[in-house]
Amino acid sequence: MNKRLQELPLLRPIESESGYCGTDVNWQPSGTVTAEVQPISDAATAELYGVNIARSVLLLCEPGTVILERFRVEINGEQYEVKGVTRFTNYTKAGAEKV
Repeated sequence: MNKRLQELPLLRPIESESGYCGTDVNWQPSGTVTAEVQPISDAATAELYGVNIARSVLLLCEPGTVILERFRVEINGEQYEVKGVTRFTNYTKAGAEKV
C-alpha cells in the first residue's frame, strides 16, 4: 500500500422528517474510503470545487471509489464535507471542506 494513502471513515447523510418542521440530517457510517489527502493550494482548484481554500483538502481516491457530494470523511478526528467530485480513468478526485 502506498504510504501516502489513508483509510478514512466515510459518512453519508440520512434525512428524516423533523418533529418541528423541515428535515433533520443524521450522519451514518458508510464504510471507508482509501485516499491520499492533499491540501488545496491554489484558488482555481478551490473555485472548481466550490470550497474555502483555507479549510479544504483534495482527496485522491482509487478509480471506482463511491464518494458523492454531501458525503463526509473524517480526517484526524475532524469532519470534511465533499463539495465536488471529478472522475478520471485512473483515479477519482474530490474536494472537501472542513465542517
